[in-house]
Amino acid sequence: MPCNYREYPDNWHERRLRILSRAGEIRNKQGEITTEACCEWCAAENHRPHPRTGSLVVLTIAHLDHDHVNASVPDSRLRALCQSCHLGYDHPRHVEKARLGRDRKRGQMQLFADSLTLVETNYYGGPQ
Repeated sequence: MPCNYREYPDNWHERRLRILSRAGEIRNKQGEITTEACCEWCAAENHRPHPRTGSLVVLTIAHLDHDHVNASVPDSRLRALCQSCHLGYDHPRHVEKARLGRDRKRGQMQLFADSLTLVETNYYGGPQ
């Protein structure tokens, strides 16, 4: 799903670059990437075939608190992750959101106001 960067903090671009740098990305003085970053959980290299899935890796920045509008989230709660690790981490939330959508279509009411508050776990068992 594409990002709506209007929902992100004004300094998101700089923060993203810091996280990618922490994950190993190196840029020259002109800003060109000389060394690609790697997934902080499985070490898959950005823009290369994933060692497990074979698909092209595109690193994204995962919000470990699932709050992309939180401008004050510390960098320690952000991770550069490949699609596989990021989707695995978000899997429990995706399942719950899909269930709520199905319930809504059937006309069922939501019993608790904050039912999307889930125990933060990584579906694939990686670090958090």
